[in-house]
Amino acid sequence: SADLVYTVKEDGVYADIIFENTGNYHLLPKITFGLNRITPQQVTDEGLIIPEKVESLIQEEISSTNPVLPGTKRIFSIFIPIVLEESQYELLARCDYGKTPIVLRKSFQMEGRNGE
Repeated sequence: SADLVYTVKEDGVYADIIFENTGNYHLLPKITFGLNRITPQQVTDEGLIIPEKVESLIQEEISSTNPVLPGTKRIFSIFIPIVLEESQYELLARCDYGKTPIVLRKSFQMEGRNGE
């Protein structure tokens, strides 16, 4: 199992994926983090519909040479140094560990300057 927690600060996004090995075998997970900016669908004054746009801002991979032992947890951390503009964002984490990957998504909205 896995969970994604994050904090947005003025200097960027701090994110952790907490991976728990609930099986009986040692695992070597590979974690991929991504940050997308989402521009929602818009309708102009003339009635033109502009579809939703997803812009990939960053994608980063983390892997470990030390296995996660059965019954233990490992925290994989990343810092994304970015000043976020007012917009909607989606933080993604994919955990590949040998079975069906775990995909986690967290959406958040930045309002005003640097979230203020």
